[in-house]
Amino acid sequence: MLTWLFSHTTCGLSPRGSQSSNAGRICLFLTVLLLLASSANAQLQQPFVYTTGGAIATRDDATGALAPTIASPIAVLGFPTVLDAKGRFLFAAGNNSIHMYQVDAVTGSYTEVWNSPFHTTNTNNPILIATEPTGTYLAVVNSIGLNPGESSVESFQIDAAAGALVPVSGSFLELVSTPIGAAANPATGKFYVYLGPNPLSPNIYYQQDGDLLTYTIDPLTGLLGNQTGSLGSTNFGRSFGADPLGRFVVTGQGVFVGTLQVTSAAGVQGILHLGATVLADEIFVGPGQHFIYVTLTTGPNSVVHIYIVDPTTWSLTEAPSSPLPGVISVANFVADPTGQLVYQSAAINQVQVYLFICGERLRRYDKLRLQLRNLP
Repeated sequence: MLTWLFSHTTCGLSPRGSQSSNAGRICLFLTVLLLLASSANAQLQQPFVYTTGGAIATRDDATGALAPTIASPIAVLGFPTVLDAKGRFLFAAGNNSIHMYQVDAVTGSYTEVWNSPFHTTNTNNPILIATEPTGTYLAVVNSIGLNPGESSVESFQIDAAAGALVPVSGSFLELVSTPIGAAANPATGKFYVYLGPNPLSPNIYYQQDGDLLTYTIDPLTGLLGNQTGSLGSTNFGRSFGADPLGRFVVTGQGVFVGTLQVTSAAGVQGILHLGATVLADEIFVGPGQHFIYVTLTTGPNSVVHIYIVDPTTWSLTEAPSSPLPGVISVANFVADPTGQLVYQSAAINQVQVYLFICGERLRRYDKLRLQLRNLP
């Protein structure tokens, strides 16, 4: 698994997951660091790109070119990985735990704090680490909960002075099913969890679930609210994608008749019916906040379609240039929220970079090589 972690002075969103990841495909996930220009705390001095293989690179914002730093490669990171809002720490999932690393603001290198990793008895296979803009708390989405087929969320206080994570009492919530995907917006402290079907539940509606939950980390208490899931549904969640700038998320649903649903940050929703036997199995939201790419399957056939998002009504219409030629999967694309670049894994130690043309089509832009170590 190759994880990209971009640090930049622009806020953004870190998407996680679709059912395609279960098929063994290489997936890329992006986390964007919000640097607070008015903050007196340590700031990263330039944009850094981190990979779970231990590589650190600087990036040319104009071309997308990645250049390994002198310190690279260093310690391998777990997945997922996130930077805190002030650029002080990296947090990475471990074996039912969260590792904490001190970040050098000048070189971008990192060192694990002495008492790391941290966990509670409920920390179990984390799939998302979400931060909030004050840099005081983080939340963790655990894919395995207390009961079969369920999951959970919890939060920790970031004790910067001690270099430690302290569990927030009362923050743990057991969720009724397992997430298909999750995404976090560090600019607002909001994160999303999209629950899919729970075949192990005795509740028939949970067995067909597709439920989007929204949480906001309270910057004063670290608490997350009380959402554990709806009473169930027959939506049958299939896939999940998130806008790089956090304006909306997209979910794919359905067993026999597929649908796409867009949910804005304000909760406004738009829905598109795909038709009988047409199912949305992968979703990628491109840069520019206007286009989404969906791998639609009909029986054994997969085609990537392009849809235009209306930022007022949040409705979807198919783009004139759809379907996307020569592409049958969007499982391994990552959008750069700071520009028009799209990253894709190409081969071991390589990254393919694409440039959006007219906001719709992807053109191969350049092939870049990073000196990665122990690529997961």
